[in-house]
Amino acid sequence: MPNFSFMSLALNKKYNFDKIYLIGTAHSMWEEVYTQFKAISAPQYDMENPDEIYYDILDACDNNNHKSDLSIPHKEKIEAAMPKGSKIILIKYGLNENEIKENTNIILSLADDIKQNDELVVDVTHSFRSLPLVVMQLIMYLRNVKSNINISHIYYGMLDIARETDYKIPIVDLKSLLNVNDWIIGAYSFMEFGSAYKISELMEEEEKSDAKRLHNFSDSLNLNYLNAIQSEAQSLSALKNKEYPSKLAGLVVTPTILEFVRQFGKDMPHSEFQLKLAEWQFKHRNYTASYISLVESIVTFVCELNRLKINSRKQREKAKKILWGDEPAASCPQELIGDDGLFTQISNNRNSLAHNTLNNSSNNKEMIGLLENSLKEFREILFYQRKKKDIF
Repeated sequence: MPNFSFMSLALNKKYNFDKIYLIGTAHSMWEEVYTQFKAISAPQYDMENPDEIYYDILDACDNNNHKSDLSIPHKEKIEAAMPKGSKIILIKYGLNENEIKENTNIILSLADDIKQNDELVVDVTHSFRSLPLVVMQLIMYLRNVKSNINISHIYYGMLDIARETDYKIPIVDLKSLLNVNDWIIGAYSFMEFGSAYKISELMEEEEKSDAKRLHNFSDSLNLNYLNAIQSEAQSLSALKNKEYPSKLAGLVVTPTILEFVRQFGKDMPHSEFQLKLAEWQFKHRNYTASYISLVESIVTFVCELNRLKINSRKQREKAKKILWGDEPAASCPQELIGDDGLFTQISNNRNSLAHNTLNNSSNNKEMIGLLENSLKEFREILFYQRKKKDIF
């Protein structure tokens, strides 16, 4: 088995890369990079008696330190010895916050050179301890923002245990760490935006039936199909106390999805469910959906008060007429009724959003503020009525 002086050389032997990006400081062993790749690109090159370029690079790199500029001699010669299109990227040592930020910007700029359908093999072996973290940021960016990028491997050569392994360095693939990031994104997507699609996708490898439940739930939530949301939320109760092959799946599903189930999975009057959903949507900044859910909650509430069928379109229209003040009702809080009533204000704003009839975008804060106050006001009305036990 041949010996290699650095990991990227060994990986290049295995994969025969189209191009290589090498990241290092002005003190890195660039002279070794030059001679090793020169011997590959020009087999007649005598590594035992290297040229003056080698010694120029060696002297400069030996003398460079953390205070040196980001430059080395013959940079273009080093890149020319490597596969066509390859680059060497010079960075700071990362000794303080400013240097770390500068390194992050330098490394993230590589994203501009990476094209769709490229396959990346990443090596984080020869680096300061902070550098792999920055490289991982680039990888996460590429996977989450740039589509059709395949990160096939993330290699680390365990030089730390060289003596214990008789200098036969184990090479480990850290790609599985990307799975952790996927679950984090899934949890964030649900907690911040109420989307369980990513978790559903990841659950395909754990439990297909649960993945389907989560997908159906997300469809209903995104459609704001209120009756289906209530049904799907109750269906998700089946995820309680389940164990999955991956510990990570349980760690994500339990505190995220089951928190939603805790709030919405139990039996409750439809009006209360719709109000809680409107409050949840408001919290997740889905203001239009929150307006719709609040309007429907008020209509359902009036149906419940007056023994009208909540799923009958004709009887829901009757409830709206009560709220508009066009029809008498056996029971309906006065604060909800008429042109000055809560329902008319909320309904007008909901219609303006649905039909795009707002005239001035400066009304955004006012509409969000009205929605927040209306949620609180209707909650007080609904639960006051609940205490009176007129419904529920």
